[in-house]
Amino acid sequence: MKKYLIPATNEKIDEGLLFIENTLNSYHYSKNKLKEDLETCRHELALMAEYADDGADIQIKISRWYTTVTVELSSKGRTLPAENRQMDIPNEQFSPQSRSAMKDLIKTSHSDKVTHSYRDEYNYTKIHLGNKERLFAFRTLFAIVFALIFSSIVMFLLPEGAVKACEDYVFTPVQTLFLNLLQLVTAPAVFFSIMTAVAKFASFRDLERVGKKTIAGFIISAILAVLLGVFLFWLFQPSTEFAGVLSSMVKTGGKSKGILDTIISSVPNNVISPFLNVDALQLLVVASLCGITLAKASKESSILRNAAEALHKFFSTMVDIVTFMIPSAVFFVTSLMIFMFGFKAMFITLHIFILVVFGFMLMILLSFMSVAIGGKVRLIPFVKKMVPYMYEVFWNGSSVSKVEDTMKFCDKKLGISPKVYRFTIPFGAIANLDGNCLYMTIVGLFLTQLCGIEILGKDFVTIAFMVIILSIGSAITPGSAMLALTMLMGQMGVSLKIICIVLGINALLELFLAMSNNVREVASSLIIARQENLLDEETYQRMKNVEPQ
Repeated sequence: MKKYLIPATNEKIDEGLLFIENTLNSYHYSKNKLKEDLETCRHELALMAEYADDGADIQIKISRWYTTVTVELSSKGRTLPAENRQMDIPNEQFSPQSRSAMKDLIKTSHSDKVTHSYRDEYNYTKIHLGNKERLFAFRTLFAIVFALIFSSIVMFLLPEGAVKACEDYVFTPVQTLFLNLLQLVTAPAVFFSIMTAVAKFASFRDLERVGKKTIAGFIISAILAVLLGVFLFWLFQPSTEFAGVLSSMVKTGGKSKGILDTIISSVPNNVISPFLNVDALQLLVVASLCGITLAKASKESSILRNAAEALHKFFSTMVDIVTFMIPSAVFFVTSLMIFMFGFKAMFITLHIFILVVFGFMLMILLSFMSVAIGGKVRLIPFVKKMVPYMYEVFWNGSSVSKVEDTMKFCDKKLGISPKVYRFTIPFGAIANLDGNCLYMTIVGLFLTQLCGIEILGKDFVTIAFMVIILSIGSAITPGSAMLALTMLMGQMGVSLKIICIVLGINALLELFLAMSNNVREVASSLIIARQENLLDEETYQRMKNVEPQ
C-alpha cells in the first residue's frame, strides 16, 4: 500500500492526482483506462476538498490486489452529499418517473466504482479501479486446474477406500454446505432483484417513438435469443452416452402440468408459500406484481420503494459474499465430480462452455448484421470501433456498471444523439435480455437432458416465461446469473446439485454474457438513431480514434 498526504485545497488536487497517476503507472495500469479513471479521481478529490474542514488534509491510500486497484481518500469535514454527480436527462423527452428511473440506473453504475461513507467526522471515499471480474475468473480457473491435478494425484496414489472416505467425509459435506448457502440466498435475492427491476422497467412512461422502438427491439431480441438457444441445443445436444447420466439428481414426486394448470398454479393464494415451497414460477409472478405496484404507487409510497431498494442492496451484498466463496467451492465441487463420474464430467462441462460461447458469438454477429440491415449504414466503422470496446466490457463483466462509459462511447465514437442513448443505454441495462436468455436456455435444456428429463412442447411456454423474467433481474445484479439458473433448474424438477456442473465455468460465461448484452444495446441505439435522423454521420464515419471526454 502506498500513502500520500496533501492539504485539502483545490490548489493541491493536481499534486494528489500526480501521485495517483505515477502509482498506477508503476502498477503497469491499462493505458486505455488511465485517463478515464484519473478523471474520476480528480472529481472525488475536488469533492473531498470542497467539504473538508479548514486546515484539514486529504490522505490518499492506494492498494493493489492483482489486477484490482483501490484508491482510498479520507478527510475531516462535513458529510458528502448522497448524490454528487450531474445526470443530464432531457426534461422535454421523458416524464419525471422515466427520468428518475434512468438516474437510478446511472447512479447504480457509478456506485459500482465509487462508494462513500462518513464516520467520526471523517469522509471516506473508495474508488475501485481495475478488473476485479478478471481476478475472479482467474481464481476460478486456477481452482479448476488445481482440482484436476489434485484429484488425479489422489486417485492415482490412494486406494479406492481412501478416495471414498475423502469423498464422503470431506468433499461431499463441503459441497452440501455451499449449496445450502446458495439456496439460502437464492429466493430473497432473486425476488427483490426481479421486484426492483420490474419497478424500474414499469417506471418508464409517456414514451415517444424512440422508447417504443427500443422496447420492441429488445422484446424481439429476447425471443430470438430463446429460439436460438433451443436451436443450438437441438443441433449440438449431448450424445446418448451422457443423456440421463445424472438421473439421480432429479427430484421425485414431480409431474408435468398442462399449460392451463401451469397458469393457474403460477398465482399463489398467499405471499409466503412461494418462499416456503421455493416455487420459482410463483415467486416470479409475485415479484413482478410487486414491482409493477411499486412503479404505479403514489408519492406517499416512496418509503416502500426505498425499502425495496435497500433490501435489494442487502441481498445483493449477501450474494457478493457467497460469490466470493465460489472459487474455493469450485475446487471441492470439481474434485468431487471427478471422484464420482471420472474425467468424463469435465468433457460435459467443456461441451456446455463451448456451446454457450458459440451462441454468444452468434448473437454478437446477429447484432452486427442488424446494424447493416436495420440501420442501413456501413458496417466497417461500427465493427472497428466496437471490437476494442467489447474487450473492455468483457473484462468488466457487467453491462450495468458500464452504463456511463457506454453512453460516452455512443456519443464520442458513434455520433449517436443524446436523445437516443440517454434512454436506450440505461433502459437496455434492465430490458436487453438476449445474452441472459441465451445462457439460461442452453444451459437449462442441457442440464435437464443430462438428468434424463423429457421437455415437452407445453413446457417451453413456462420455460420461456421464466427465462425472460429471470433475465430482467440477472441483468441488474452482476454475478446473479447463477442464482437465476438455480431457480430455473428448481422449476424443472432438478436437484440443486446439478448446478455444480457449470459452477466452475459460470464466471467465464458471465463475461461473454455481459459483452453480448452490451453489443446489443449499442447496436439498438445506433439503429434507432439512424432511423430517427439522430445520427451524426461524420462522427460515425470517422475512423480516427477519438477518446471519450
